[in-house]
Amino acid sequence: MKSDDPWFAACHEAGHATIALMLRLKFGYVAINGTQGKLILRPPKPELMDRPTYAEHFNLRHLKVTYAGMAAELKARGARCPNGLGDEQRERIRLGAAEDTEAAARIEARLSEKATSEALLWAGRQINRDDVWQAICALAQELITKEMLLYGDARAIVQPYGILP
Repeated sequence: MKSDDPWFAACHEAGHATIALMLRLKFGYVAINGTQGKLILRPPKPELMDRPTYAEHFNLRHLKVTYAGMAAELKARGARCPNGLGDEQRERIRLGAAEDTEAAARIEARLSEKATSEALLWAGRQINRDDVWQAICALAQELITKEMLLYGDARAIVQPYGILP
């Protein structure tokens, strides 16, 4: 992901990481370097992905994480809607997620339109929760300071906000 400002990049990546933590998806690290960043999700075991219900569940969680990055960046830029995200913000998240990673397009192709729409709405609602947003901001601040956080470090930062299962 590339943004025009380090804070927006940090919020974007922290959005991915926070939602991954909430959904119990492990990642190797989350990092920013100036205005660029990335989150490296750990792939599931191949034998699990052979099970259709597991694969669909994993793909849905992965898509929520993907959408969350753009939703967090939009919120950092001031695009908050009180009842979730408006149509324009939802479309910007979809387009941003598609640009952010080719994985989003591949995952969307495997899921129904209803499932992808629900994932998008879910991600927007989570990002708009005050406790989740506070955790994202705390993680973003640490990313700006340290540039890279391992899974355990990110979890320790988010844990005090009471949003993890």
